[in-house]
Amino acid sequence: MRITLEISATTHRRIKARAALSGRSAEQLILRSIEQSVKPKSVPKKKGRRVTLPLIDSKNPGWLKLTNKQINQNLVS
Repeated sequence: MRITLEISATTHRRIKARAALSGRSAEQLILRSIEQSVKPKSVPKKKGRRVTLPLIDSKNPGWLKLTNKQINQNLVS
């Protein structure tokens, strides 16, 4: 597919210079830039071990007052 873009003379000179430095054509440089900007981003996997936390029910979600004794009981259960 062909597409026409209007770019400034300064930008065109920069593209040609960067392409020459990398040993590519201006077209290859532009296509590579576009492809990189639209490719899906992958989320890197975190290394480490999986952690399971105790779940504690609450009558009022988002607010829970626990004593140290209650916390320890829930951790052991």
